[in-house]
Amino acid sequence: MQTACTKKNDLEKVGINDANLTTCPANSDCDYLFTENADVEGTVPTFKSGNYRMFWAEISEPGVDSKLYIKAPMTGNSFLLDKSSIVSGSVVWYQSCAACLMFPLRPISDGYVKGVNLTPGRPADQAKWLVEAKVILEDASGGSTFRDTLYVKQHFYPNFVYN
Repeated sequence: MQTACTKKNDLEKVGINDANLTTCPANSDCDYLFTENADVEGTVPTFKSGNYRMFWAEISEPGVDSKLYIKAPMTGNSFLLDKSSIVSGSVVWYQSCAACLMFPLRPISDGYVKGVNLTPGRPADQAKWLVEAKVILEDASGGSTFRDTLYVKQHFYPNFVYN
């Protein structure tokens, strides 16, 4: 019974609820995963060992792959990343399209990311997290004033096995 109370308190503390989850775009494949003790590096983000609980949302549409990486703290059953965390690199956006005319986008100092472990007390490899992210993206080259809002609210599942 205490686990349910903890979950409810964490949901209220972070200000997130389990309603109105985002859907995967039509004709696309989506994955919402997380792993622990990880980080990403490089212009094409590659996983490496690190100090974060890494969440990533991957959307694969015909010809375009988009990935949002979130570097969350390893401690606690909830987290909140603010504007300063986004600017300092806790959120990474990557898009690839071999046959598209598009400019690279990067997260700017606006938005938030919040998450809550919906299964506190369970082993990490059996956890289910609810993560909501609203991130403002802008032209990374500085060549235009283009901005876009990225919004994801979804359940994230482990991409590893301990047991």
